[in-house]
Amino acid sequence: MVFTSVVNWAIERFGLPAAARLVPARPADLGDRMSIFLSNFVQVTQGPRNKSIPPFVREVIVIMERDGYEVAVSYKQIIIWSITALLLIAFWYLVSKTSLGRAQRACEQDQKMAALVGVDGRPHDCDHIHHRRGARGGAGTMYLMHYGVVSFYDGFVPGIKAFTAAVLGGIARCRVR
Repeated sequence: MVFTSVVNWAIERFGLPAAARLVPARPADLGDRMSIFLSNFVQVTQGPRNKSIPPFVREVIVIMERDGYEVAVSYKQIIIWSITALLLIAFWYLVSKTSLGRAQRACEQDQKMAALVGVDGRPHDCDHIHHRRGARGGAGTMYLMHYGVVSFYDGFVPGIKAFTAAVLGGIARCRVR
């Protein structure tokens, strides 16, 4: 998760502004282009084959058994649910109880008014994605833990879903420099 956060920070801080200076495009287009570049980079450096990891735990808890059928929950599922719950609580706290969260909510509602009341309303600060980087790393870790296989194109479908959610949620209200 830390490695993913550092890579995403570097891309956001250096890669996207440099790409925007070279090729005039909308921020969403730059993000799509960067995603395609990263997928192809990983494919070239790591190879096109899926990489698997051994399962962390194999044991299950049998909840009930009847007529030869079992209802069971694996320890892996319990771990994933627990970590997901902890991350959700942490992100909820970050967004609802910290000054960063208040600033982000203010920018999302009205960037000009947020600037008037003292929130740093520079366009790149409107879309605070620091906690989203951690969410992506956590989601990727849980995905790998659940499926046990990773390949170079695994981030594409979740990326498309996240982009769709961002558009429906109002990404157009924030601008990128």
